[in-house]
Amino acid sequence: MISDQAATFGIRPVVIDGSGLSRSDRSTPREVLELLRAISSTAVGSALYSSLPVVGVSGTTRRIAVHTPARGACAAKTGTLNYVTNLAGWCHSHGGKLVAFALFIDGPGNERALQLISQMVAAIAGV
Repeated sequence: MISDQAATFGIRPVVIDGSGLSRSDRSTPREVLELLRAISSTAVGSALYSSLPVVGVSGTTRRIAVHTPARGACAAKTGTLNYVTNLAGWCHSHGGKLVAFALFIDGPGNERALQLISQMVAAIAGV
């Protein structure tokens, strides 16, 4: 079902179990970005945006980009496995534009990756 829905947007991720916990599930940052862009002006996109934690403020993103322009300006979903840290969602940029983003870091430990993601999302929000 997930693959079928994604295909309607021209995206073809590999979905084995859909839990987000399997290393066999695969999607690229580009696929996630394309999906976020495609749904951003739809009712589904609005519902998703409203359901996401606010960067630097709430939920799983409360420790990300706390003292940066991204704090309170971005809503995003985290994804974390050992040595894999992802963040994807939307930021209201400094210029007022809604910007979709997908950041995937594979390699450094999760704490270091969160520091890097904080810097990247701050740059996105500061544009």
